[in-house]
Amino acid sequence: MEKIVKKPIVFIKSYGCAFNRFCSERLKNSLVDYFFVYNQSFGSDRNFFRNKKEEKIASEAEYLVIFACPITRYLEKMSADFISNIAKSNKNARIIITGCSLSHPETLLKNKQENKNISFLTDKEMQAFFKKNRGTAIKENYFINDAPRIGTLLIKIGCDNYCSYCICPHINKIKNVSLSEIKKEIKNIQKERFESIEFAGSCVGDWINPKNKKFKFADLVEFILLKTDLKIVNLELYPTDFTDNLIRLLANNKISKDISIPIQSGSDRVLRLMGRKYDKAILKKILDNLFRSVSELQLTTDIIIGFPGETKNDLLETLDFLKSFEFYRIDVYRYSNIKKLEKEIFGNSVDYFSEIIKDKKYKEINKAINLTSA
Repeated sequence: MEKIVKKPIVFIKSYGCAFNRFCSERLKNSLVDYFFVYNQSFGSDRNFFRNKKEEKIASEAEYLVIFACPITRYLEKMSADFISNIAKSNKNARIIITGCSLSHPETLLKNKQENKNISFLTDKEMQAFFKKNRGTAIKENYFINDAPRIGTLLIKIGCDNYCSYCICPHINKIKNVSLSEIKKEIKNIQKERFESIEFAGSCVGDWINPKNKKFKFADLVEFILLKTDLKIVNLELYPTDFTDNLIRLLANNKISKDISIPIQSGSDRVLRLMGRKYDKAILKKILDNLFRSVSELQLTTDIIIGFPGETKNDLLETLDFLKSFEFYRIDVYRYSNIKKLEKEIFGNSVDYFSEIIKDKKYKEINKAINLTSA
């Protein structure tokens, strides 16, 4: 008589951008024949769980996989807090930390020191681990996720904008996925009956087809609109990637109007310090075009406050610029230093704790801009 082996539960949680969500979806698909898999999808990073059902699944899971993100201290803290919480509520679970944080795991190493059940595994190591620990192959599929079904379409790896504060260009080398490979992945997404897609990758708006460099991001968007029934959601682009041709396409009703343009500052001086490839005049032209061309636009943006060298006048200039446009939401982040990266980029010549952070007016300005995270 064949021995019945329990099918283990794997709970997957992702932090950061769509690239981690793409990797989590790929992991789920590789495990479903031998594990019950629950994969939290877009929008679940700010809370541990969406509901009691998710919390129960995580508390009973044998394995918890966290795709962590090192891009800000805010995201690192959320990852660390979730790991601490789940380690207490599910003491027997094996916790696996993976994703981009493997390149800069300093903050999360504290969790590993406190819990011997925590491992840092690369994609290859993780596949080998789950192959060794898988259950019996049975027909049941993974858990039904109540969240909106959004397929993640990887089109690019890496970034070459080299903003002075950003870790992304130091993690992965640039690779643009070819149009032929993207078409294959779109077919897979359609087979899975996803209704919407989001683009995965860093600064995806400068994607080009490596086999035909005249075919750019706007052309890819137009191809998806014309050749598929998929809706495009969660669009976030570097400001100068909002070309006139792309903005024309954004008016299409198959593209969600909840769009993000992370401007980071409204001060030309700070934008130069940040290494951003635009100034206020360019931003104004892009934003004017967006609000004029896209009806029902819900435009969000990100702002960094307390950047090294920023003054009160710079911050007030940013505030004035933001008030010039009807943003749907403004996410404001305090500048967070990652010691290893700071040394690589700035050397020892920068005071990382800007005086503006200590100023009394800082709190007033935060309140005016609607500070959402720290």
